[in-house]
Amino acid sequence: MGEGNPKGGRLRAQVVWLAAALLLESAALLWFFAHNRQLRAELREARHATTVPAKVSTVIPDTASASFIFRLAEPPLPDTASHPKLVNSSPDWTKIPDDATPRAWKFIIIHHSATAGGSAQAFETYHRSRGMSNGLAYHFVVCNGTHDTDEGEVEIGSRWLKQLAGGHCRQDSVNEQAIGICLVGDFTQRQPNDRQMESLARLVFDLQKRFGITSDNVLGHGHVAGEFSECPGKSFPWESFRAALARVVEADRAEKQAAFSIKPAAPPLRP
Repeated sequence: MGEGNPKGGRLRAQVVWLAAALLLESAALLWFFAHNRQLRAELREARHATTVPAKVSTVIPDTASASFIFRLAEPPLPDTASHPKLVNSSPDWTKIPDDATPRAWKFIIIHHSATAGGSAQAFETYHRSRGMSNGLAYHFVVCNGTHDTDEGEVEIGSRWLKQLAGGHCRQDSVNEQAIGICLVGDFTQRQPNDRQMESLARLVFDLQKRFGITSDNVLGHGHVAGEFSECPGKSFPWESFRAALARVVEADRAEKQAAFSIKPAAPPLRP
């Protein structure tokens, strides 16, 4: 028998090697796309902490306002003192108890609850049911008039009073530095009411002034890299918020000027 063609053998070996390489590359691409599709699905499902699943037996519709309120089967927490309410009357929202050491806050992050209604106590109960030992994930809640609250009412969470890190973002490094403010409402299609916007602007201004937080560091949840969120909703009126904040800044400046202005003495009365 004659000897085989060495060139033909090498060619066959190269073809086999190329076919094997193509199969491996195809398998890798299939795994990559399948893995990323699953990852995207998980990110879509990992909604904001206060988003209620579509079917949760413990959520009861509020027939008075046709909104959804967090009323879990377990009784509400008795310690309501940890959530003092401050109505929209320019209080000192930044006040911290003497036994708490202020943190070096660098950011303010704005959220929406992604629900039609709610309150600090409702979210507190829900967050604890999810295993959050410090309860309410936010430092402040700006109410929309549901769940026995007033429009624009600001509720202060125990995390603020104790100066604890927030639980409102996925990344611990963000929670350590960022004050979390939640506006009650779903702003994917609707906007906050006027009183909420006024209270938010005043609260943000007071926090900025107290901790030296720049306007560039006042962000929406979805603005934070790595959070993968549309919060506080596509319809949140950022231009209106900035305008309201500018009005608060101007009012504060005018108030200071009036307080320190030198008024000329009135001329003496002539007899």
